Amino acid sequence: REQDEAQNLFDALSKDPKLKMVVHSGAAHAWESPLPDASSKGAWMAARFKLLSGIDPLTISQIECVSTNGKEVLAAHRLKEDGTIDPDNHTDLIIGHPPTLFTDGRPAWRRNAGDLAVPAPSTLLPVTEPTILEARREADGLGVMPVDRLLLYPGDRLPLLLPPGRYRVDAFNAAGRVNNESVIVSVGR
Repeated sequence: REQDEAQNLFDALSKDPKLKMVVHSGAAHAWESPLPDASSKGAWMAARFKLLSGIDPLTISQIECVSTNGKEVLAAHRLKEDGTIDPDNHTDLIIGHPPTLFTDGRPAWRRNAGDLAVPAPSTLLPVTEPTILEARREADGLGVMPVDRLLLYPGDRLPLLLPPGRYRVDAFNAAGRVNNESVIVSVGR
């Protein structure tokens, strides 16, 4: 998979050398650390892309540190527990985000951004097994990214967090879509 990812990026650049890209990847895919054998199975996508293309990509990790001052922090190095610089940086830069705060079991930043708490439709709440609730704009199909998604276990009562508008809420469990129907909710002003 890592080789295919790197090859796809390289192919796109080969077709259009003026192309500019931002690649958002998860976890270690952005690691470009020197590896003993960069073509080995242990090399991540960014390391493989660097080897394949000769381009040194600007890589940024947003998962390796947490800010302790309540604001985002940009760092060029990770610190070890003793406060010294960790020489084993995997990316060029590191962004530290403040710890996520929660209100009623949901991230507080969503409410701060203007989302409103909406009770999950009672007909879709799980009774016997974990269930995923997904809220999409009313006109969007099931293939569209949901505006909010919740994993609920029987007895959980967490709210959906949604901007004002009309939404279609669907539920899914291990067997697939629950009841094969949606519930429409209005989030108002």
